[in-house]
Amino acid sequence: MKSGKEGKFKKEIDRVVHDYAHRTFLSSSLSMAATAVFGSYNLYLGFAYHAAWNFGIAVYFLLLCALRGYVLFSERALYKRCPSEEEREEKKKKLYLGVYSIGNQEKS
Repeated sequence: MKSGKEGKFKKEIDRVVHDYAHRTFLSSSLSMAATAVFGSYNLYLGFAYHAAWNFGIAVYFLLLCALRGYVLFSERALYKRCPSEEEREEKKKKLYLGVYSIGNQEKS
């Protein structure tokens, strides 16, 4: 007889294998965690050795991690709010076109 933990583990593995959105979220979360660890390690090295190079690398990777986290969790929230694929795509287009137009305004 299977215990509750074995059943939950098998269900989660099944979800990872068959659900692309869940698999993408999981792998992106792991990648974000690795990036945060690497950025934090370089921040530590920058403080320990007073190395500007390590500070620069730490800032870059921690900003990259923050941006990835923002995209990851906003996508997850959009996925939960909008049940249909068409509605999600339409909201993404509006968001990305709005951001693009703000960044490309002509200076007068």
